[in-house]
Amino acid sequence: LAAVTAVAGLMLALPGSAGSLFRFKLLNLVNFQSQTGVLRLLTYSLALEQTAAHPIMGWGTFTFAPLVAQGNDFQQFENWRNLWIGNYALLALHDTGVVGLACWIAMLWSVVARGVRAVRELVPVDPIAAGRTAALTAAVVSLLIPFLATTGFSLGFPWMMIGFLS
Repeated sequence: LAAVTAVAGLMLALPGSAGSLFRFKLLNLVNFQSQTGVLRLLTYSLALEQTAAHPIMGWGTFTFAPLVAQGNDFQQFENWRNLWIGNYALLALHDTGVVGLACWIAMLWSVVARGVRAVRELVPVDPIAAGRTAALTAAVVSLLIPFLATTGFSLGFPWMMIGFLS
């Protein structure tokens, strides 16, 4: 956590185009002047409101859009494909409750912890393999940050990387 905070602070302070791009991306996540920011805020608030009714076990998989549509065929609405929760932690909380969110976080923690442990074990034996494993672990961790704004866990590449790491 300290390392992530230090790196984020460094990125915020960077001069030039790299620092400007990082600051723009960070501020754009909470920019309520944009349609995306407003839609994200609305989606998150609806998801939290629904979650309050079933906090322990959640509503079940793929229930957000039907609940928002209140029994109507949500596919008849314009932009119905936007009726999804893009934050993987909030999605797990909504669909599977606190129990499922705890399991999800434990699984992600387990994957990262295994990667770190493998790096430690490989350093004295095979430094090249240790470096590759460290890079793969960092890549998996780096996916967890942007997937908080728009999840990519429905795609194959994060699972392939997690599989390689496991």
